[in-house]
Amino acid sequence: IWIKSETERQQGYITGWFSKAEFDKKYGRGKWRCMIRFAIFQMMHDSWRTIDNGRSSSTNAAADLLERIHTTSSAINVAILQRFRALLRQPLVGQHSPLLATRDMKRAYRQIDVRPDQLPFSIICVWHMELGTWVFGELRALAFGFSAAVIQFYRFAALLTAIARRWLAIPITNFFDDYKITELALGDASGAQFFDLLVSRLRWLFDIDKAQQGLS
Repeated sequence: IWIKSETERQQGYITGWFSKAEFDKKYGRGKWRCMIRFAIFQMMHDSWRTIDNGRSSSTNAAADLLERIHTTSSAINVAILQRFRALLRQPLVGQHSPLLATRDMKRAYRQIDVRPDQLPFSIICVWHMELGTWVFGELRALAFGFSAAVIQFYRFAALLTAIARRWLAIPITNFFDDYKITELALGDASGAQFFDLLVSRLRWLFDIDKAQQGLS
């Protein structure tokens, strides 16, 4: 937990470390709330992920969520291919073979900032390994473990998909921070290339090592 948190502090996602007295002076006693950070081990990635406990801090209980997330159905991928087939009026083979590409957003939640007036409720608490005491830091990004963060992040993810579809006519779908582009071989991966250009202009970070591309 400490290593992960200190790394995020050095990356600029966390401003800290501070004592309780310092935050009482900055925000006022009783006018800020912290989330205790814990970690879970992800077997698939062979790594640890830090979670900020929005339940024990009652932060999640204070969130009134009226929105619902609508994720993409797997059937849409078949629908895209059916549309290609209908427009071409011939089998999807040869230069018309489906070409698939995937993109994975890097540190997705951490790319979205927190409004300054919400920072008193975006504070994490960790045990300082060197000082041997509890310390606090402002998390200037969406927190894993905060229920409202899921809705807030998906707004950005859905917007990016909408821009790619409507402005660039890219046949793209997304499931949270994972994106899939379905095009034809004759396009020479232009859809994926223009999507990469779009996200670079918008300054979104994607994991190059996880990008995949190939014929279906």
